[in-house]
Amino acid sequence: MKFATQKLATRAAVLSIFASFGIKYEPTVDCRPLVDGNKNVKDAVVIELVRMIEADETPLASKQEDNKRYCVGLLNNWLRRDEALNGNTVYVSKKSHSDPGIKEARKLLATLTDAKDIAMVQKTIDEMVATKAKEKAPEIDVSKLPESLRGLVKAA
Repeated sequence: MKFATQKLATRAAVLSIFASFGIKYEPTVDCRPLVDGNKNVKDAVVIELVRMIEADETPLASKQEDNKRYCVGLLNNWLRRDEALNGNTVYVSKKSHSDPGIKEARKLLATLTDAKDIAMVQKTIDEMVATKAKEKAPEIDVSKLPESLRGLVKAA
């Protein structure tokens, strides 16, 4: 059977292997622990995905050097993102932790040889990272905390 997307192919492979192992599929249950918790199941799903790619049943944008390695990543990706496999949880990707200015400053740092320049750029990077960390600090409403925990909140 030819699948329109890798998502559908991965879902079909997981459900097929679940059936062969006698695992009951529940759409409201996260399949990741069932797959990751049983090496035999995970290996069987990866083998099925490799077979599907080699049989041209799964769309593939470009030929891969190592289909098995590619399929491990494919499986992990869709176990995380496909709501039919992750217990109907909407996937939210992690936001980039890196600031473009910090990235460019690090690139600049890698090109420098003068110790004074390196120190200056490193100091600037450290300041930028510290500023970014302060921006990410959560706002804590001290008034809603129990009295015993209020002393733990650092003043801004």
